[in-house]
Order: sequence, then structure tokens, then C-alpha cells
Amino acid sequence: TGTITRRRRKFLALSPNCYYCQKPVHDGNSTMDHLLPRSKGGVTSNNLVLACKSCNEVKGSRDVKEFLGYQFCKQHFENVILQYF
Repeated sequence: TGTITRRRRKFLALSPNCYYCQKPVHDGNSTMDHLLPRSKGGVTSNNLVLACKSCNEVKGSRDVKEFLGYQFCKQHFENVILQYF
């Protein structure tokens, strides 16, 4: 919607990096993400961050703590696998 687009452009101007992975984002690959998903009671005001599409898709309906925990476990698992193969 128009409001989300304006908000996203404002976030891009302030900090053009994904909140989660810190990679640079641009208008074409950026999304606004709810830290606490709406499906879990999150509201829009003071609950939005700029995220790349990739992180937003992987995060899905997890809240930020679940997502960051998932990312940590996934990275740890990949590092363990790399040690043995």
C-alpha cells in the first residue's frame, strides 16, 4: 500500500541495510517486516523493520527471537557439518 511504500522509503533513507542480516537493501529487494508478527498479536506502529526479501521469507511467522535463534542453530549446524565433510 502507499503508506507501507512511504514508510519503506523512509527506512531505506535512514539505514539501507536489512535489520536481520545487515546486507544492503534497495527498493527492489526490501520489505517491511513486523518484529512481532501480526499473527501473534503484533501491531504495525513501532513494530516494523526494514528487511531483505530473503530474510523476511525465511522468518515467516516467527517472532524476532525465534528467527534469530533459528538462524543461530542453522549456522551452527552448517559449521559442524563443514568440520566433518
